Amino acid sequence: MENKDMEKFVMSFLKQNNLNVNVEITNKDKNIASYNSRINTLAFNPDKISQENARKYNISIENYLLLILSHELGHYCDKDRVELLNRTQVLSCEINKGNYTVEIENELLSINKILERNAYRLGKKYVPTHLNDEYELLNEKNMEVTSLNQLRLIYELKNEAEQYELKNKINELIEENERLRDENIDFKQTEVNRILDTFRDINTR
Repeated sequence: MENKDMEKFVMSFLKQNNLNVNVEITNKDKNIASYNSRINTLAFNPDKISQENARKYNISIENYLLLILSHELGHYCDKDRVELLNRTQVLSCEINKGNYTVEIENELLSINKILERNAYRLGKKYVPTHLNDEYELLNEKNMEVTSLNQLRLIYELKNEAEQYELKNKINELIEENERLRDENIDFKQTEVNRILDTFRDINTR
C-alpha cells in the first residue's frame, strides 16, 4: 500500500467516525503504529504495514491496517493513558537514578498490560464483527511484543545507571590515587629536605 493510500484510508475512517486526530505516515517509528497523546497524533510505519504481515492473519492489507488503526484508537480513547504514562516516566527515572527494584519493574510491566488491554477493549468498537478473531490474535501478539519491549527498556535503564555509577566510582578511585600519589611525593620531598638539613648541620660542625 502506498503512503498516500494509507493516509487516505486512515483519514477517511477518522472522518466517518468523527474523530479529531492528526495522522503521520513515517518509517522513522520503530513500531508498526503508535499514538502520541502529547501531540494527539497517530503514526503508522508503512514498512511494517505490509501485505506480508497481513498474510499472517489471512486478511487483506486494508483490513490489517484497520485492525492496527482500531487498536491505536483504543489508546486515543483511553482517559487513563496520560496518568499511566506519567507514572511510567516517574518509575523509569527512578531506575535511571540507580534505584532499581523488582517492585518497580513489576509495576512498569503491569502498567504496560493495563495500557494495552485498555487499547484492545476501547478499540474493539471500531472492528467489524467478521474481523473479531483476527483482532483478538493481533492484540495477543501485540501484548507479547510490548511486554518484551518494556522489559528490554527496563534493563537498558538499569544497565545505564549501573554503568554511570561504575564510571563515577572509577573516577573517584583515580582522584584518590592521584591524591595519595601527591601526598607521597610531598612526604618523600619532606624526608629529603630533612636529610639534607641534617647533612648540612653535620658539615658545619
